[in-house]
Parts: sequence; C-alpha cells; structure tokens
Amino acid sequence: MIPKLGISLRSLARDASDIEIRVSEVAQYSPDSIELMCFAQDLIRDRKVLTHRAEQIRRTLEHHSIVATMHGPISLNFLDSPENMNLHLSSGLAYIDLGVVLGITAMVIHTGYCSETDQAILRSRYAAQRDGLNRLADYAGRHGIMIYVENIFPFFENVHTALPGRLAEEILMIDHPQLFACFDVSHAYI
Repeated sequence: MIPKLGISLRSLARDASDIEIRVSEVAQYSPDSIELMCFAQDLIRDRKVLTHRAEQIRRTLEHHSIVATMHGPISLNFLDSPENMNLHLSSGLAYIDLGVVLGITAMVIHTGYCSETDQAILRSRYAAQRDGLNRLADYAGRHGIMIYVENIFPFFENVHTALPGRLAEEILMIDHPQLFACFDVSHAYI
C-alpha cells in the first residue's frame, strides 16, 4: 500500500476570501486530498449555504485539481438533550448541502458527548444519536456523500463520549452504507 498525504486546511479569513492563497500553499506538497475545516468559516447562515463563498472554494480546488473532504460542524452533538436534536440535525443537513456545493464526497463529524451518567438516560441518548446519524446518512446518500463519525475525547471533566470501541459498535448497529467510523489516533490518546 502506498502512503497518502492528506492535509487539513482552512481559510484564515472567515469569509474564505484568502482560500486561493491557502490552497496554493499546500498544493506545492501535492497532497492526495485536503480536509476543508468548514466549521472555521462563515459558509452557512441560518442553515442556508452562502453559495457564492462555497463556489469560490470549489473553483479554487478545481483549479488546483485537489480532491477535498470536509470536516463538518464541531457543535454537532447527537448525544445532547432531546430538545436540541432538531437543531443538530438541521445543522448537519446544512453542512451536507454545503458539501454538495463544494463538490466533496466525504464529511467527517464527531460522535456526541454529554454529562449524563445514568445508564437508562445514556441508552436513550445513544438511541437518539443512532437515529440522528441514520437520518444524516440517508440525506447524505441522496447526494453521494459519505459520513465518517470520528472518535473524540471528553472536552470537560465528567463528560461522557463513546470510546472508539463503543463508537464502532454504534456504527455497526446503524449499519448504513453511507456511514462509517473514523479513528483519530490523537483523540484516542487524549
């Protein structure tokens, strides 16, 4: 197997106006792909894609013949309280719409996290996460985008998140052709 080089990239300008400069910087290394850190840009407003900005990024990628993936919203959290699920789902769907405009075929998101310790509540939250991920994968599949759920680490003390083994079990339970796990070594180490 030949190693591949992937580089994470984001514009330093919130409106992505410097994307040509940023892509040119990494293009010199001939990466096999770049991961656009779309959560660090202002590319979506009120869950609607700011098409002119996204199209500028797509044109830049096409000009450099670079394949791109996308990191979705950091705030996406399907283990959050039930009253927030629709907000998380609509945010995830908006990022898929962004991916369509960008021309990407893969989006990475993180598994959820919460401060719950009660096992009955956690079971309910995981069921909600599976439902949210399944719905996201259904929508992504209609647009030819794969969803990769990446392991994270507890951001705060007393925060629960799926360890890599649990995340793998959850992805297998969902069993969706557009949904896979993504193992982040550094996150697992932390």
